[in-house]
Amino acid sequence: MQFIIMLFAYLLGSIPSGLILSRAYGLSDPRLVGSGNIGASNMTRLGGKKLGALTLFFDALKGVAPVLLMQVYYPDTIAYAAIAGGLSILGHCYSVFLKFRGGKGVATAAGVFMLLSPVPMSMGLGVWGAIFCITRITSISALIASAFVPLIMALLGTETPYLILSIFSAAIIFRRHEENIATLLKGNERSFHKT
Repeated sequence: MQFIIMLFAYLLGSIPSGLILSRAYGLSDPRLVGSGNIGASNMTRLGGKKLGALTLFFDALKGVAPVLLMQVYYPDTIAYAAIAGGLSILGHCYSVFLKFRGGKGVATAAGVFMLLSPVPMSMGLGVWGAIFCITRITSISALIASAFVPLIMALLGTETPYLILSIFSAAIIFRRHEENIATLLKGNERSFHKT
């Protein structure tokens, strides 16, 4: 059963919520406009706050569902929940439905860790919000928050499988933000002051 849930985790993560929503709303392909990303930030630019919020919700849900299933079926094996969460993040970032391309993993990772480690994740969301209020740049907010969560988890003595997953997810998020990091260093990163 655990292998079925793991496969489900990857396939669910692979579903491109932003792309599906953009088509449902009769909008342009988000991969061809703005930042070219299918995540909530670009969807907000493409279709407004409601569409961005819907994308965020469904992307986070992709992380919640498989972790919750593992917790229900295997409550005593926390590594299974961590693996399912990691696979959902991988699916979102490297979708089998998009020729192994996809989003940047932030919302899906947030969904995963809100179940696995709610206190560090809540603190991470607070960091994200604070950085965004200062910079109005979602990428730098995500990068700082994703690095902050493993640090807090380590300081709080979080279970090893969850800590490993947090480091793994942070590495993927940084990898998926390589272009953003380059534009940040050049001072040209897109913000919500200049969409």
